[in-house]
Amino acid sequence: MSSDPDTERQRQRHQHAINSLTPPLTFNPGSVEHLAETLDRALQPTDAYQPQLAAADIAFFVAGAHKDGRHNLGLSNIHPMFNEAREDTGVGADGRRVRTQFRDGVQNLAFDTLTVLDRIDAGCTVAIHVSGLQQPGTRPTGTLPLPQDLRLHVYAPPHILTDLPTTKPALARIVQLFAEEIGVQTVQRFELLAREKLHWSFTMHSDQLTQGSQPSARGPPPLIPDARGTAHYIFRGRPRGELQQLLVDDGPAPQPTMDVDPQKLTEEIEILHRDIESYEEMMHGLDLDIGAKASTIVTLLADLADANSRIVAQEATIDDQANKIEEQAARIDSQAVEIHAARIERESLRKTNGKLKTELASAKETIRALKQRLSVDRGVQAPTPGASTLALPVFSAQGAVITAASELAPRYARGFGHAVQRVIERHSLEYLIHNVCEKVASSSAALVWQQRLNIELQRFNIPVERREAISAELSEAMQQDLRNIRC
Repeated sequence: MSSDPDTERQRQRHQHAINSLTPPLTFNPGSVEHLAETLDRALQPTDAYQPQLAAADIAFFVAGAHKDGRHNLGLSNIHPMFNEAREDTGVGADGRRVRTQFRDGVQNLAFDTLTVLDRIDAGCTVAIHVSGLQQPGTRPTGTLPLPQDLRLHVYAPPHILTDLPTTKPALARIVQLFAEEIGVQTVQRFELLAREKLHWSFTMHSDQLTQGSQPSARGPPPLIPDARGTAHYIFRGRPRGELQQLLVDDGPAPQPTMDVDPQKLTEEIEILHRDIESYEEMMHGLDLDIGAKASTIVTLLADLADANSRIVAQEATIDDQANKIEEQAARIDSQAVEIHAARIERESLRKTNGKLKTELASAKETIRALKQRLSVDRGVQAPTPGASTLALPVFSAQGAVITAASELAPRYARGFGHAVQRVIERHSLEYLIHNVCEKVASSSAALVWQQRLNIELQRFNIPVERREAISAELSEAMQQDLRNIRC
């Protein structure tokens, strides 16, 4: 009974792994990492067996690839796995480092498998690989590279090369023949397809290619490179004909003489090997630096293009604002002409109004003189001796006084309301306002004078916002004139 929970947990883990790997994953660094998480590496001794488990993850994807029926997908095209392997790997130096480690992991697994195959089968295998991602350098992209432009990764069993001396020149010829007849064609084919299918420009390391071979400053490379105790040999292609000349020159080795120190020659060869290794590391570092700077340059160019776009937009905005300012200036000029014309018309009206006021004043004087003559003709009736004197008007609580109107009205008719006259002059009102005040004073109580005046003033050309204040001032002036009469 105790085994049932264990069986159920195993079944659940198995089902979880199936669900996580369905649909099938594409082969790239992210998928390999996802596989490791799915297989729950936390429950495995990953520290001790990390290389083996990493290789197992890669083997999970590559198993059966040589007979999966997908070889035709690469005819006249770049195989889909090329793009799949580059998905989500990043850009710049970091992205190139991730892809390089991923490619090295696959190549190491292949060389490990060939090594074990030779050991268990007592046989010999030679594998040569050239990457299509070679930097063109000064060579125009799409042209046929030279063999010395290539860097080739070669697997060969070291014990065979050591035990059979003739295998070394044979391997060198095989590698050189591969470079001349297959490698250069492979690189050219990829560059043409990448430019057509992927739209690569092959400029400024924008496509992050691997570094190709560079000619050695110390002469031609050795016949067989030093593998440093491994079965992985990194060959550099040679100019055509150089290998044949080197094999002729390497005929039967002369016997050492007293002038030749074999130990010294061995030490010099070791120093040369170390120099080559140092140069390779330095070249790799420079390649990473160039890639990082190229990414920076691309970013700066994008920023420059964006800044230029903003400048163009700002210039367009400035031009539009300048046009609007010119239109406003034209409208202001037109308005200035209209204002000048209005000022001339106003001055003309002012002169006309002045003439009318002069004529009106003359007419008022004539009317006043006529009124005085009329008053003299009527005579003034004196009160009968012993008769009672008229009582002064008494204001009610509402301030309504009707009897005062008979005392105030004649003075307005004669134009003797000084307080009202000051209001008329202060507001530049017409002289006929006196008649309005006479009408209001003779027909209504003082309590409603302001309201009646406001209504009567509507017949005059007085703005509404000023009419209320003028009515209040006239009402107050009329009452002041009334008080002056009593005094």
